[in-house]
Amino acid sequence: HTIHYTFRMKINPSAVLLMAAPLRAKAFTQLKHSARHTRIPLAMVSSTANALLEQDNLPNFASIEPDQLSPAVSQLVEKLEKDFTSFESNISSHSYSPQYDDILPELEKMQFPLGYVWGVAGHLNGVKNSDELRTAYESAQPSVVTTMSKFSQSRPLFEALSAIEKEWGSADEADDFHTQQKRRAVENNLRAMKLGGVGLEGDAKERFNEIKLRLAEISTAFSNNVLDTTKAFHLDVENPDDLENVPTSAKAMWANNYATATSTDESKVEADVENGPWRITLDMPSYIPALTHIPNREIREKVYKASLTRASEFTKTTDDSDKNNVPLIYEILKLKKERAEMLSFEHAAEMSLASKMAPSVDSVVDLSNLILEKALPAALRELDEITALARTRGGDEYTEENLEKLMSWDMSFWSERLKESKFDLKEEELRPYFALPQVLDGMFSLVERLFNIEVKKADGETEVWNEDVGFFNVYDVDSKEKIASFYLDPYSRPADKRCVI
Repeated sequence: HTIHYTFRMKINPSAVLLMAAPLRAKAFTQLKHSARHTRIPLAMVSSTANALLEQDNLPNFASIEPDQLSPAVSQLVEKLEKDFTSFESNISSHSYSPQYDDILPELEKMQFPLGYVWGVAGHLNGVKNSDELRTAYESAQPSVVTTMSKFSQSRPLFEALSAIEKEWGSADEADDFHTQQKRRAVENNLRAMKLGGVGLEGDAKERFNEIKLRLAEISTAFSNNVLDTTKAFHLDVENPDDLENVPTSAKAMWANNYATATSTDESKVEADVENGPWRITLDMPSYIPALTHIPNREIREKVYKASLTRASEFTKTTDDSDKNNVPLIYEILKLKKERAEMLSFEHAAEMSLASKMAPSVDSVVDLSNLILEKALPAALRELDEITALARTRGGDEYTEENLEKLMSWDMSFWSERLKESKFDLKEEELRPYFALPQVLDGMFSLVERLFNIEVKKADGETEVWNEDVGFFNVYDVDSKEKIASFYLDPYSRPADKRCVI
């Protein structure tokens, strides 16, 4: 039931974080090889001195090095292609009668080692990015995409799954839960294979695969450009008046940013929260308070425009490297349109919806318009309130003569002032109640009441990719059985991390 995302190369880089528990429901025993839930030992794969090939437990994140990726992928691709060739030969035999348990569970078991390595690599690329890892990832990506395409475009596999679906017939409400899951797995995989080009032949198939490979390359380049231009920008503030009434927590963060960035092994710079200097970056924990609290309109404008123009034709880099994503966006649009038309879709949006719950593009547009219709009047009323407050309290630069309307970099600042004015409540006053330990305690207490589970901290039980990462086990309250584990990486790291995990 998980091979669906593998076929489409939609392996979630963070999905590897949840691969720590056996399935809870007995109904899933025949799906026990699911890549999301079990470990599959690599008895046939050498793991000598390569942490990526040690797959009988959670990833040894601290031991993984970028130069391990290429040999691991090469070894696993070779084995997977050999195994899949044999698998196709077996299911193509005239004497073979396709059975579900011989197809999907075996495929998932077969694909797991490479999916594991690529999932871990993708995850680290998102949370521990480096030039070395990028190079290794980009080098290995073509062979991974090409190999996984062979699964989605396998005619013997498609015919075997089609035969299973035909033999089962229409869904029956009397089907037990396990049977329903099997039906859904077959249905999803057949659909994924159709979207993966299984019906194409010859030149069309070759072109389709070229598009798939190029889209994977562009996606990686796009993300890297955003990360690079995000961490390349900073704005140093030296005048305390520019940060008047800014919360202490924000000033402390910016002061630490400056101290950390300017300190050397020979000379350590101490952060001065009240007197600065302060360094504002485009990382969200730094960017949001800048737009929300800094009274200096010019600073807000610079920070806002810097964020808006990341990875664009307006981006300036110190090494004159090309970080402009605009050409990539146009190429993505062109390639997705071509790919959709090759599969007889009118456009890429229609192809996207083929695997989603929305019945049509029109229904999505209708829903958006409905939300707009309901929300716009309230939004306009609030905009009038914000504008009136700015006119009253903002000084000469906000008068109608000097400013026709509020700009985008004004909205967060004056929205926050309106909230403070209407509710006599400041964001900083709430901060003590939402410290991370208290938030986690509250969240874990809630899920315990709702789902009868208990979450326990288990730091040190497994390797992590950063010292700030936490590790937790999840237990069934009644049986005391461990049913899952997860990592928590809540802090921003502009230099190497794209998202919160």
